Amino acid sequence: MKKIIVIIIVIGITLFVGAYTLKYFNSISTEGQRLENSNTINFSGKESNLKLSNPFRGFVPAANSNDSIQDFTMVYAGVTWRDIEPQKGVFDFKSFEEANKFGNWKSKDISIVIRILLDYPTSKKHMDIPDWLYEEIGEKGTWYSNNDQIGFSPDYTNPALIENHKRLIKAFADRYDNDSAISFVQLGSVGHWGEWHTSLLGEDKESFPPNSITDIYVNHYIEFFKNKRLLMRRPFNIAKVNKMGLFNDSFGDDFQTNDYFLSWIQNGYEDVNVKQSQPEMKGFWKEAPSGGEFADYPGEKFLDNSNFKKTTAMLTDSHTSWLGPSAPIYKKLSTARQNNLDKLSKLMGYRFSVTKAVFRTELLPGQEQKGSITIKNSGVAPFYFNWPLNVSVTDISGNEVGSVDINFDIRNIIPGEFEVSFSYILKADILPGVYNISFSIKNPETGKPAINFANKDMETQKKCNLGQFTVKQLSSP
Repeated sequence: MKKIIVIIIVIGITLFVGAYTLKYFNSISTEGQRLENSNTINFSGKESNLKLSNPFRGFVPAANSNDSIQDFTMVYAGVTWRDIEPQKGVFDFKSFEEANKFGNWKSKDISIVIRILLDYPTSKKHMDIPDWLYEEIGEKGTWYSNNDQIGFSPDYTNPALIENHKRLIKAFADRYDNDSAISFVQLGSVGHWGEWHTSLLGEDKESFPPNSITDIYVNHYIEFFKNKRLLMRRPFNIAKVNKMGLFNDSFGDDFQTNDYFLSWIQNGYEDVNVKQSQPEMKGFWKEAPSGGEFADYPGEKFLDNSNFKKTTAMLTDSHTSWLGPSAPIYKKLSTARQNNLDKLSKLMGYRFSVTKAVFRTELLPGQEQKGSITIKNSGVAPFYFNWPLNVSVTDISGNEVGSVDINFDIRNIIPGEFEVSFSYILKADILPGVYNISFSIKNPETGKPAINFANKDMETQKKCNLGQFTVKQLSSP
């Protein structure tokens, strides 16, 4: 009889515990499912009208000056072959970097555009290649003087010039290809000012070399610069095949920009100097930047209201990311010109804002936080570096409790709106409470957020705060 009573009690306890356990786990499952389905549009962003200071875009002053009174995140450093290799095989990078204040700019996270020059006209007779090289090429080239523009144009077909140029570019790449402070490399090796023309020689002089020669110079850059975006002065087939950027050093000038630069990009052109056709490069800006500088230094007149509609159209049509060092940034401007400069600044390059975010507002520890973020690029160009998009979670004290990089290539965000999805598993031991969720674009060199968003009241935070969600603790039944 006692055995029967004991068995009945054991069975009763087992049934009670089983029922309680089933109820408890059913409760967890039901509550978890309810919370899992609690998606909401938690953020609807308003775009700011303020100009932003962001990397790899905007106005670019000369690296060797402190004169710009406008915000900037890049500087330009040009150097002649004469200055960088005064003796054959002896490269004076130290003097170049000190003259252009590389250390100062690096300490301020200001990046640098570089250009190598073989022929930079000035008002005095001079030569921009070293004396030893002048001797090696047998003094082959043309001394010119044209409207107070004086200099020496080397014979670009000369084998000794070509051989030494290859060695020069290798030395530059060895020095700068893995230097993250160098943002872009302009191919300036050929022509006056490194602008790929020899117009100052006059019609009766030997003209610009054909593609069979200039391609050799370009291939030196392609061979040795593996990590930098390369830009050419105008469309060439080799630039199109290798997906290079372009730079327009006559920006603002109607004829030079519209009739030449933009027309060449859209339609290709016949190079009358060498009687060769060059291809169009439509859409080049989707993969490599459009840069340059203003015509008629420093280009203030292109900000006048009478010219500004054309100036804006040129910037939009060329999808320009940056302009300088010739730019109207070195002295105080009139109110009208400053307003127009600010408008150009807001349009230039990329301009990211978050217009919408969807994510779960209530979760349990260990559950998946997932959703989507809609990013708007209201600029005229993409961002050209593969920096990670990141979602981070912080507690109410601002301590980060987790983050995840989004599997999306930022370089694909051309002007327009793009929706990206994200997913993040909360830690099983996360404490119940309210948490903030934010979105950022990180510099992989530092691991820190590095892009300002054009969201109202968030212009200088380098993070877009999307809102909050709650981690719940399931109470016992």
